[in-house]
Amino acid sequence: MEIISPKTDFLAKELFMKKYHSVYYLRDEEGKLFTDLFEVHIIELRKQLKGNDAVNDWIRFFNAKSGEELDMIHTKNVGINAAIGEVKRMSLSEHMRARYEAHMKEIRDRNAREDYVRKLGREEGREEGIRVLVETCKELGIQEAEIVTKLKTKFGIPEKDAHNYIEKY
Repeated sequence: MEIISPKTDFLAKELFMKKYHSVYYLRDEEGKLFTDLFEVHIIELRKQLKGNDAVNDWIRFFNAKSGEELDMIHTKNVGINAAIGEVKRMSLSEHMRARYEAHMKEIRDRNAREDYVRKLGREEGREEGIRVLVETCKELGIQEAEIVTKLKTKFGIPEKDAHNYIEKY
């Protein structure tokens, strides 16, 4: 396996000097691509920026020396925005970071409680729906076999459980 680098390949060096972002892939001795899942990106951070594409946004991010410079990076790139948020979080004082972590824990806990309550509500609602279906079918004189079929169709209940609900209600 050989990695072609600008230092060892004159042609690659010429191409490399004209750009500030290069991508390299691993190839075997016969020139076949080793994998398309691995690539090496070389970004020269000191070169003059050309435009507002994703690579330029990353260069601005890596070159930022203050929080104000980070705030000035306006991009739609979700990865850069997440990285900026993480850098700001890490640069908080120990006291502020502890408050931030406590706040985030409270949000996660609240979301977990809400999910749990929502799940319980769905289960209770489903149980109520089954009860109403069984009671209504019984009041209308519908045969047990047809009630079982309705429970299986409407609620995806196995036949054995359907019979248990009919006995219960």
